[in-house]
Amino acid sequence: MFRIAICDDETIICSEIEQIILDYRKMCLEEIEMEVFTSGEELCHFMKNGEEFDLIFLDIELKNMNGVQVGKIIREGMKNETVQIVYISGKDNYYLELFEVRPMHFIHKPIEREKIIKDIEKAMELAGRLKKFSPTNKAIIHIRLK
Repeated sequence: MFRIAICDDETIICSEIEQIILDYRKMCLEEIEMEVFTSGEELCHFMKNGEEFDLIFLDIELKNMNGVQVGKIIREGMKNETVQIVYISGKDNYYLELFEVRPMHFIHKPIEREKIIKDIEKAMELAGRLKKFSPTNKAIIHIRLK
């Protein structure tokens, strides 16, 4: 099971990413599970209680605790170097701060479907679990079964 967290205080952005993942999940052979959070505190609390994710889509400009702080808690406080973090923001002025968190990628708002899918596939590849359905794979499997 590949687990993805979406954390953004804008529910419309959460819904948009969630829909892209739901659509992608239909084409993917890996089982994908999602959790949606509207605050960094909520995500951190969930993870501190033992929940783990393979990939987190994390907004930078959250209320109270921003995404950079959340990333530092995950990396330094929880000592989690394996979860892939993809930051999402409408502003570009956070690049230097992000180096401390070692994100996999940065996506500029508005969200582009292709970038979300590319990041999911990259995170799956890094986790050694990228198995995508394709007509070519099906044909090869079918031929071998004859």
